[in-house]
Amino acid sequence: MIGDGDWALETDSRLLTRGDHVSRLTPKAAHVLRLLWGAEGRALSREALLEHVWPDVVVGEEVLTQSVAEIRRALGEPARGAERLQTVHKHGYLLRRSRSASDARPTELRSSGAIDAYAAYCDACERFNDGGAENVQNSVAMFAEIEASGDELKAMCLAGEARSLGFLYLYYGGGDAALQTMRARAEAAVALKPRQPLAQSALGFALSVHGCEDEAFAAFETALELDPALWETNYLLGRACFVAGRGRTAALMLERAAAVRPEDHHSLLFAAKSRKSAGDDERSRLNLSRALMRIEAQAAHLPQGPRLAADRLVCAIGLGAGEPKELESAADDMLRGGEPYGYYLAGALAAVGAGEIALRALDAMVENGWSHGAWMRRDPNLKDLRETSGYKRLESALF
Repeated sequence: MIGDGDWALETDSRLLTRGDHVSRLTPKAAHVLRLLWGAEGRALSREALLEHVWPDVVVGEEVLTQSVAEIRRALGEPARGAERLQTVHKHGYLLRRSRSASDARPTELRSSGAIDAYAAYCDACERFNDGGAENVQNSVAMFAEIEASGDELKAMCLAGEARSLGFLYLYYGGGDAALQTMRARAEAAVALKPRQPLAQSALGFALSVHGCEDEAFAAFETALELDPALWETNYLLGRACFVAGRGRTAALMLERAAAVRPEDHHSLLFAAKSRKSAGDDERSRLNLSRALMRIEAQAAHLPQGPRLAADRLVCAIGLGAGEPKELESAADDMLRGGEPYGYYLAGALAAVGAGEIALRALDAMVENGWSHGAWMRRDPNLKDLRETSGYKRLESALF
């Protein structure tokens, strides 16, 4: 969380609060605001901002101008000459700050090197959020390589590495080494900054993956006390609750995560599964409908990759929006590569009676490193498969 006077920005959700008004900045605008805040009242050049926020991309200054205009609107800028975010003629921009805010600023952001380290942290987070084995593996290395000078950023990097290692282990064949290192990194983050919610939520996730439910929920409770609106806490807690058989609570946490990030459709897919496990089919379908609307909105502005296409098909099958045989055929083609993102699609097929396709897809995923057996045991979509020889073979491979 950063802020000054009458405004505050929650850095992970990008929610900017000004009095009673709340708005969400785009990722690039939020990145610009964080860098200007970290400069502690010093002007940053346009070139430096473009280099940090749009690395390795050739863009014109108009993209920076648009982000600055977005920040000014969100801050409710007063008459010209009294702006918080000021233009420095022929140079760049500076963010005016109150003396008290400057004095209270974390020491790790008081140098250009520290800003570079924080920018690298943001880059690693984006890589992790993009998903896929290569991106998650790269994010692990990126978090580990950041040279943070202060405890706050060090703990954030350790927590980020722990989260990435957890997903690497569960979905991409990271092995026991990733599992053990994940917990060590999360514990190190909490030891360094016990009052940091990112550290506590990472520890909760690590302990949940290790099967230590009581300790995991204790860490999550601490994270919620510190910041109940943090996306990571709500999403990771939702996962832990689902694995623990607490379907309704899992759904509530995941729905909260989706509310924090309006572009997040995946939490709604997971919430639909959690609602179904709690016997609430109506709310399950509602979450699928909401997820589909978000997917359609993304597809209208971005190229449709295989992950988004698979999630769209999950919604279509779950809502009965299409001819069943055509949907099953499309899903079967999509699942042949054994990609972990196809798990939800395999479950959707199993729920409508296409168990043979679902089992074949799950077999391929396990072969490729997917190892989240605790989910299989709780997944309501797989209930009709549990007595089959194919399902029992999968269970024996995972436990």
